Amino acid sequence: MARTEKIFKYVLEIMDRQFVNIPTPGIILSVIEQHDQPVLYARTWEDAKEYISYEILIFGTGNPITWDLSDYTFLGTVNTCLGRLIWHIFYKPI
Repeated sequence: MARTEKIFKYVLEIMDRQFVNIPTPGIILSVIEQHDQPVLYARTWEDAKEYISYEILIFGTGNPITWDLSDYTFLGTVNTCLGRLIWHIFYKPI
């Protein structure tokens, strides 16, 4: 039986730091706003047995960046509250 590749979504909380477990092999694709929440999308295998944990950092525009971002990849920028709040999202595997 052939393996099925799918795109899954992971709703993020608006908080400085969180962790998301994504089946491996997986590729983080993008982040968008959906229903006033940031949502991360990743391409992976439906029947994956192993997971990799990603550390996600979220910073609001104008807020201090309290982490060294040299090991992180910028994922994207989303807005919430009808565009009044802008969030910048970074990630790295851990």
